[in-house]
Amino acid sequence: MHAPIFHLKKLLKSIYSHKKEIFLFCDLHGHSKMLNSFIYACNRASTGLDLASWTKIRLLPRIMSKYSKFFSYNDCQFKVEAEKKDTGRISLWKEFGIMNSFTLETSMFGYSEGEEIVRFKDADVLSIGETMVRAICEYSRIIRDMGKEIMLSKAYNFLYD
Repeated sequence: MHAPIFHLKKLLKSIYSHKKEIFLFCDLHGHSKMLNSFIYACNRASTGLDLASWTKIRLLPRIMSKYSKFFSYNDCQFKVEAEKKDTGRISLWKEFGIMNSFTLETSMFGYSEGEEIVRFKDADVLSIGETMVRAICEYSRIIRDMGKEIMLSKAYNFLYD
């Protein structure tokens, strides 16, 4: 219905037709009601996710919270609500199976620092973007290492079972 979404899905279909996989999708939004920066992620208990998948979905927000005082892990949500089914992160998660499908929300006002509410400066918002890139790089390294360990574990089990 909307040209940018139509073309994004067309691009993703092209990528998948070449047997490539999308590692991560992140939609960026300003939030008018909540403070801080936080992530919405896709996770549904009924999908039977194993511990590794459950952990991976929560890892990027954990890393972000480690690097930025503007990011609140406690404000993150890891669920798929029916009324949000048409959002980019959920549509692409369902249609293309992109496990790392997120929405990064950042307050259009500010962040909480203890009991105080502080208005964002331009540099603060830029810092959130820099944190996101840094966190994605670290996340990618950790996921790659997890994959190697899982493969070694499977090989070990195959050889010694």
